[in-house]
Amino acid sequence: MPIPVRGKSGGVRTLFQGKSRKTTYTFHSPKYGAYTVQTVVVKRYSKGRYHRQASKWFAFAVSGLPEAILPAQVFEMYRQRFGIESSYRQMNLVRARTSTRNPVIRLLFVGLAFVLFNLYITVRQSLSSALKKALTPPRRFWLSLRRLAFMLTRAIERLYGVTDVFQLEPCTAFS
Repeated sequence: MPIPVRGKSGGVRTLFQGKSRKTTYTFHSPKYGAYTVQTVVVKRYSKGRYHRQASKWFAFAVSGLPEAILPAQVFEMYRQRFGIESSYRQMNLVRARTSTRNPVIRLLFVGLAFVLFNLYITVRQSLSSALKKALTPPRRFWLSLRRLAFMLTRAIERLYGVTDVFQLEPCTAFS
């Protein structure tokens, strides 16, 4: 789990010295007291990529880490999680909201959201591969996940005969 780095000095930044390594770090809280965790501190070099020449530090709280794993491997393992976390974030864009406590219905909504998200990925890949054959592909892909969800909502409303609601002024809905 990444440790957030806040402030200009002190805190986790005190670990950012020397080379990548495994160490411990103690969190201090007035409410919960002190808590010590195993920490992996990783120093990554830009090597001129993205017009950067500096290095960047990353800190991760780990538990039960085998001794043979190097700090750079911890960084790569967390980097692989990015796809999982972003897919869950995008799934939440199309997940139906409910106040029911029934876990079966909640799981059904999560499953339907993942089906919609996978449908979006499939449609987007097939459309983008068709657009690659065109002479001038658009700079930005026209079918976003929100637009697909809106189109499906409208299709379901037309199918079941839901009347349109006219909105004169934009309003913010909190869910």
